Amino acid sequence: MCAQMCPTNRVQGRCVLQGRCVITVLFLLITGGVGLYFLTTEVALKSFNASEVQETSKGSSTISNSSKTLFNEQGNKTEKLEDVKEEFGEGSEARIGRMVAFTVKNLDGEGESNKFLMQTRPDWAPIGVQRFEEMTESNFWSGVRFFRVIDDFIAQFGISGDPSISKKFRKMPLKDDPVNKSNKRGTVSFATSGSNSRTTQLFINLKDNEYLDAYGFSPIGKIVKGMDVVDRIYSEYGESAPRGNGPIQGQIQSEGNVYLEKDFPKLSYIKKARFKS
Repeated sequence: MCAQMCPTNRVQGRCVLQGRCVITVLFLLITGGVGLYFLTTEVALKSFNASEVQETSKGSSTISNSSKTLFNEQGNKTEKLEDVKEEFGEGSEARIGRMVAFTVKNLDGEGESNKFLMQTRPDWAPIGVQRFEEMTESNFWSGVRFFRVIDDFIAQFGISGDPSISKKFRKMPLKDDPVNKSNKRGTVSFATSGSNSRTTQLFINLKDNEYLDAYGFSPIGKIVKGMDVVDRIYSEYGESAPRGNGPIQGQIQSEGNVYLEKDFPKLSYIKKARFKS
């Protein structure tokens, strides 16, 4: 069901494995001449040093509001997986899906850059995760703007800066995933304009938006590090026109980053997004 029925704010639209496995033989149990080896594996994952990591026309999505050395390039201090696991509740969840590191530029509209880390969750939304990971593999996210950011609601992104790529994906909508996880703060979901209409637009929930679950917005993952960076994505343009001063989504689709760079220069944007393993 399209969420256009709601009157106000609308959403339009592997950590690098540090190849070190320490395998320790805990004990050798010999019974009837058969040797049983019990092994444990400690895997150290390298993280990064960040503070914490609809358009209104047809085919648009609307929601209403009732590389492996990526983190070594600057010599950043690293953290172990255990530091990230606290974000999940259960350590075993840290092994599900893949980790994607986003480098975002023009935070607060002032040129600064920083990183956040997202974990995909194919156990929540396998169809959406497959599309997201394919887009990441193809370097889709480089240069993509956060074109609609509403404080205490969502940060929306995912329209390519190249109109020809946008046109291609508009012809490739996804089937819906069931909503298996609520739209809590930090989760990432595809925007949709109705049943089986997801393409490339996503949004990060800036607060708990559980009511969106009923409209079919199925989270595909969550930010596990760097939500303070996400909170600095430029939001002063606000809602998309005509309700606010933000970009017109149809014009982004047709003109791409030429339009955004000229008329909305303060928008934060993704410099690169890379799998950490």
